[in-house]
Amino acid sequence: MIKESEPIDIILLTHNKLENTTRCMEALYANTQLPFILTVIDDSNDETAAYFDRMCFEKKNIRYHRTKEFIKTANQAINIGLKMTQSDPVIFLTNSSFVEPDWLPVALRIMEQEPKVGLVGFKLLFPETNTIIEAGEVVLPDGNRPNIGMHAPSHHFTHIREVNAIGWSAVLIRRAALPEGGLDEDTYIGFRGMDDSDNCLEMRKRGWKIMYNGYGAVYHKLGACLGGGTEEGRRESAENYRRFVAKWAGRVP
Repeated sequence: MIKESEPIDIILLTHNKLENTTRCMEALYANTQLPFILTVIDDSNDETAAYFDRMCFEKKNIRYHRTKEFIKTANQAINIGLKMTQSDPVIFLTNSSFVEPDWLPVALRIMEQEPKVGLVGFKLLFPETNTIIEAGEVVLPDGNRPNIGMHAPSHHFTHIREVNAIGWSAVLIRRAALPEGGLDEDTYIGFRGMDDSDNCLEMRKRGWKIMYNGYGAVYHKLGACLGGGTEEGRRESAENYRRFVAKWAGRVP
């Protein structure tokens, strides 16, 4: 496990939306007190590359990796990042996630104290309303997946509990809980959701616990995972939901 003097690896996925990336980076550097190494996986076609040229000069703990082709899923980005990092556990973060003060220490303690915890997630908040997006998820036996606590005030659900799934906008991952061949890159379409819930259920099927940490808060700007407001996005979201239910209905661990 990570010692206080050792840096933890953070894998950051960026895909355009530079305004989100700059806000994500400002929050990360302001609110992360532990030493860390930031590995950026980027396939943007906006000004993100120029931004990280500057940031790599200003900050000495950034590895910037620009892919030659578009990242097709978040799982693909995580798999790339895992090969470039070494800490255990490791953090995955999207550029639409903005961490709050003291977001990380409790999550690290949970994982250190419980050897069978494979993943720790955080309280996700709407930045527009300061209300809860999710405090973990409940995947029901029929495969439906309601968010716990959605739209509740941000101070609610400040506890720690085991859940059967949680969103991966910001997560602490134990490497041993991941499949040997890497995360599935083929079942789900684009960044339209359900792959993170699928990853959690696969971990639980192999005997790992998924924990919600309500003492760490992260604002998350919803977009691509809910369709991004486009007709294509809505179709892809619906198709991913159909695939998830087809896979897990009657088989939820």
